[in-house]
Amino acid sequence: MVKSDVSSQYLTALLLIAPSLQRGLEIALTGEQVSASYVEITRREMIKRGVNPRITESGFAIEPAEYSESEVRIEGDASASTYFAALATLHRSRVEFQN
Repeated sequence: MVKSDVSSQYLTALLLIAPSLQRGLEIALTGEQVSASYVEITRREMIKRGVNPRITESGFAIEPAEYSESEVRIEGDASASTYFAALATLHRSRVEFQN
C-alpha cells in the first residue's frame, strides 16, 4: 500500500520501475491522491513508450515490459527533465539535454 495523500513522487517512482520488475507490480493506494495530474502525466508517458499501467479499483497494476525507444523534447526545466534522466539511467540508456 502506498500512501498517496502526501506526495505523488513515491508513486511515480514505483510506476516507472514497475515494468522492470520480474513480476511487475500491483500498487494499492490509500488516502486521497494528491498531485493526480502528475501521476497521470507519468502514466501517459509510459503508455507512449509501450508500457500500460492499468488503473484498478485500488490503484495500479503494471505487467513486466520493456520501454520502447523514443525521442522526446523536454522544456528547459531541471525538475521536468529528471524523470527522463532517471528513466535513461534505469535502462542503461542515454539522454541528452541541449537547452
